[in-house]
Amino acid sequence: GLTQEQKEKWAPIFTLFLELPMLEVERSVVPENAMLETFRLICTADAAQHAAGAAIYASFKTSDGTYHTQLLVAKSRLVSGTVPHNELCVILLMAELAFIVKNNAPIQPKDSTIALSWC
Repeated sequence: GLTQEQKEKWAPIFTLFLELPMLEVERSVVPENAMLETFRLICTADAAQHAAGAAIYASFKTSDGTYHTQLLVAKSRLVSGTVPHNELCVILLMAELAFIVKNNAPIQPKDSTIALSWC
């Protein structure tokens, strides 16, 4: 069983689960004040010795001059190659995700640039 100290620590956390039915998730990635011509995809990828991941974000400049950026999709993989090999593999994963997202997006980016660099 749990000690009294553990019960006091975890009880408030578990009561938060009662609020889950009231959780609201914003489904639209396009904010109401978006300037649609500023739509862009932001694609990121990184890898290490044992893990790799890629993420694609949608970004819009809004009418008040700020940017609204939201995660669209992310994918991770366990990898076992060298770090440079893993980096190249995850760049391919990122490009595949970007291709799928771009071909299925209701709004198409006006211009695209792919940059690969070793930092």
